[in-house]
Amino acid sequence: MKPRQNTAFAALAKDDFPALRLVRSARTPARVAAALVCFFCLFALALAFVPWQQSVVGDGRVIAFTPLERQQSIQAPLEGRIVRWWVQEGARVSAGDRLLEITDNDPQLLERITAEINATKDKLARAKERAATVQDRIRSLAESKSLGTTAAQARVQMAIDRKASAEQALDAARAADRAARLNLERQHKLMNEGLASKRAHELAELEAAQRRTDVDRALAAVSAANNELLALKADQGKVGTDIGAVIESARADYAKALEDVAHSEAELNRIEVRRSRQQSQVLVAPRAGTVLRQ
Repeated sequence: MKPRQNTAFAALAKDDFPALRLVRSARTPARVAAALVCFFCLFALALAFVPWQQSVVGDGRVIAFTPLERQQSIQAPLEGRIVRWWVQEGARVSAGDRLLEITDNDPQLLERITAEINATKDKLARAKERAATVQDRIRSLAESKSLGTTAAQARVQMAIDRKASAEQALDAARAADRAARLNLERQHKLMNEGLASKRAHELAELEAAQRRTDVDRALAAVSAANNELLALKADQGKVGTDIGAVIESARADYAKALEDVAHSEAELNRIEVRRSRQQSQVLVAPRAGTVLRQ
């Protein structure tokens, strides 16, 4: 059994507050929203199974132009102005027929290009002459190096021979010195025994002194020959090093000259291409056809 107080409040709300009935939610929008949700779900399900690609079957004929029959644009080989037309729109032409003639905006351009070509040719000729001169110089330096090395080797060999001769002279002087000293000792002994005169002893002393001087002179000659040999060997290496450095410098000059030759040749080719384009001022039809527009 419901309490009487609640029943009285409900009756009061129903009878005394009719505005409360306006805030109740209507059922129609909810039904529309549910219908839309169902529609979108069915639409998505249909999209999952319906094929996207469709084809149509029909009968007919497809025509495609061959590359030679397609429209072809003719480009001017140079910038300038048209001075003559040989065709009009709609005219039939054959391959090689003249279409138009173009001239450069500068009427003296060809003359200036020709002058530039002549200057470049002169520059190329000078570069080739310089390369040939440097190559001859390298060849001469190589020959000089060979001759200088041979001469240095000959001088070194002569110094070796002089050193050997000085050493032989030193050996002979030492042998004579030993003999002189032995003779002096013998004369001194004989003089003490009364068997030799004082004059013979003095001569033996003089001979011994001379032989010692000869030994000293031979030692000096050997030392001089040895120093000369060392100096000539150093000169021999210096000759090869100095001429080798000059040859390397000449080779660098030759490489630079060859680079100048290549640069001049490339520049000459570029200018000749420009002149060729300027001389090709008549446009011809590349194939037979009809002139669509000018």
